[in-house]
Amino acid sequence: MSLRVVTLVAFALGTGASIAQDSLRERTTAIAAWSATLIEREHCSRGRAVCEMELLLQDTNGAPRSLARGLAGEFLVLERSQQIFSCEDNRTVETKGPVLISRRGSVTLIGNHPGFLRGCGVTGTGEEVLMVYSLVKNGRPYNLVRIWDSGGRMLVERRLDEAGDIEFSVSGRTYHTHVPTPEPPG
Repeated sequence: MSLRVVTLVAFALGTGASIAQDSLRERTTAIAAWSATLIEREHCSRGRAVCEMELLLQDTNGAPRSLARGLAGEFLVLERSQQIFSCEDNRTVETKGPVLISRRGSVTLIGNHPGFLRGCGVTGTGEEVLMVYSLVKNGRPYNLVRIWDSGGRMLVERRLDEAGDIEFSVSGRTYHTHVPTPEPPG
């Protein structure tokens, strides 16, 4: 994985000249199983509150091609199913919910966020995604845990009022994942 930051500066000439500064950040991840590189491109324009994320894929002997734009990330590569899971982080920008992006570029919204997304990561076989939400009821925080498979099906949805383990099965094998103590959203 590598990170490249490029700052673009535009100058306006004349009276009242101002500097408009845009930034472009790229993060690349080699995906050996696909013989490709995933490129996460974040473009931030001065004067805008939100940055735009674009996801590109570059095969070993080709130019980068755009898979999707207007995403929030975090991006998780599901190698065997040739999918990219975008958690669609809602800490700084309102997002609808997680999406699956195929290697060919089809984008599918698989569910809605029920609240503040606290964490997202790969679990189980490496083809399942754990999402932990922070919610509050009667003044007490709790976790809502969801586990999705690479086909966009929800395998688990469970409320946890304290730290604990979640158990789930995939193809006859049982997996456990630990979920930390609930915290208030934010």
